[in-house]
Order: sequence, then C-alpha cells, then structure tokens
Amino acid sequence: MNDTAGATTPTLLLQMYVEGCKTLDVRLLRNCFHATAVMNGFMGRQLYLGQPDPFFDDVTDLQLRAIDNSRSTYEIKSVQKFGNIASAVVITEYFASQHNFIDLMHMIFEADRWWIISKTFTTREEP
Repeated sequence: MNDTAGATTPTLLLQMYVEGCKTLDVRLLRNCFHATAVMNGFMGRQLYLGQPDPFFDDVTDLQLRAIDNSRSTYEIKSVQKFGNIASAVVITEYFASQHNFIDLMHMIFEADRWWIISKTFTTREEP
C-alpha cells in the first residue's frame, strides 16, 4: 500500500500498520494513526499513557540504528467492523528482535478512510 494513501477497510489499515512495523517506516506508521489517536499500555511493568509520538520516536531510533527487525512476525488475530467503527487484535513477536506484544486496536472511518484512534498494548513473555 502506498504510504500516502488511506486504507479503505480496517483490514487494509492493519496491513499498512504491520508493514510499517516490519520495515520500521515511521512515515507509513504515522499515516495509520488519526491526529487525535491515543496509545496506552505496558512495556513490562512500565505504564505508558498518551499519544503515539513516543512509539514513532522509538521506531525512528530503531531505523537510524539499523536494528534488525527481520525476525519480527505479526498476526492480525481478529477484526470486527460495526458500521464506521472497528476493533482488532494484533499479535507481534520479536519486534526489534526482542519484544512480544499484544495490541488492541480501535479504528474509525473518517474522511473516506480508516484510522487507528486507539492502541492499547502490553508486552508478553516469549511466545
């Protein structure tokens, strides 16, 4: 998917998100999130509350340090769409070769495309 195009379905939006994570493409990732999006969750025991900007900063740092992300895998476990809203679960293994996540995504259809408006995440032990 072109990183300047918007996703026309929740599944395409999640595929765009996964591609951005796999390739550490912060521009593509930013195009997935609505301007008012929130991102909350846990890295281990550390609680993070706020917007996705720290995530974008971390991805940029990984890319600049040429971190190998080739081992990472992503599974879109479920997608449920209800009119102009949707939710999904995304399982990530070995992000940046070390982190495993469970992400709960909430999406909304606005301006003729889908956006992530909320990501709630937690790290988990080895898969």
